[in-house]
Amino acid sequence: MMHLIGSRFYRPTSNITWNGTPVSGTDELRQLLEAMPRSDHDVQSYDCHPIPGSSVPGPQPRPPSLLVTVTGTVRHGPPPQPNPAAAKKSVYENEPRVFNQTFILIPDEAAAGGEPKYFVKADSLRFVG
Repeated sequence: MMHLIGSRFYRPTSNITWNGTPVSGTDELRQLLEAMPRSDHDVQSYDCHPIPGSSVPGPQPRPPSLLVTVTGTVRHGPPPQPNPAAAKKSVYENEPRVFNQTFILIPDEAAAGGEPKYFVKADSLRFVG
C-alpha cells in the first residue's frame, strides 16, 4: 500500500527529511515508505499558503507552489515486517507522539488539463515530543 502512496504523491526528485535524516531518490524513498510502521494520526492543526513568486501568469498559467504545515499526534504500531530477533516492543510503540510535518507541493507539469494536480517536492517530519 505504501508504494502506491509513494508513486501517487512523490516523484523521483522528491526529498524527505525524517527526524533529521534526509532521504532522496526513488529507491531510498520506496524503502523508507515500505519500512514505515502502521500509524494513527490525530491532526490538531494544518495551514496552507501559496509560495510567493511561484505562479506563472500568461497563456500557459501555472498555479503557485504551496507550503503546508501539519501538527498533531501519531501512534505507531509494529513495523510491517517484524524482526523476530527484536521481539521486544519499541519504547514508542502505540504511545502518542507530537509531530510537526511540513510539505512543499508543486504543480505537476505532466498532469493533463483540468484542475491543477500537485506532488510532494519536499516533506519534513519531526517528532516534537
